[in-house]
Amino acid sequence: MRSVIHLALIMVLALIVVGCAYSTQSALSEHDVKSIEVMTFGNTTYYNNLEGRLTQEIIKYINISPRLKVVREGGDAILSGNIYKVSNTGLTYDGKYQPRTLSTVISANYSLYDNKEGYFVVKGKDIASNQDSSVAGQFDTAKNEVYANAQEKAIAELAQTIVRTLASKW
Repeated sequence: MRSVIHLALIMVLALIVVGCAYSTQSALSEHDVKSIEVMTFGNTTYYNNLEGRLTQEIIKYINISPRLKVVREGGDAILSGNIYKVSNTGLTYDGKYQPRTLSTVISANYSLYDNKEGYFVVKGKDIASNQDSSVAGQFDTAKNEVYANAQEKAIAELAQTIVRTLASKW
């Protein structure tokens, strides 16, 4: 009987916490943001063209949204950011201690500026691919995958994560 009461109390507490965190309005919808300018991300790593690929992926995922339009300049909001770290971690190794499966994680920060109101909605937020412990950014040499595949997967996941995070703001 006590375990049933404890379980009921935990469920009630969980519902209260979830209910308090839920909101139907977002920061950007309050300001009627309909267009966004996506600046080319910076890249302080020694990996070439990550910034261009990330920027294009972000634009691709924003364009899927029916509510928001990407513009070249003069958007209601401006998204900018910088890639600052690429980490490669061996997950499994062969008999000669060579990595068989590797995981690539790309870390960046981004800012979202409300161009209409003149202030940062988000400033310098750190974010990384593989946030959800997914397999994006991994490659397996036994499957003849190459490192570039892992980078592409990590870039795509990072772009999705940034857009999904921003979507919670609009």
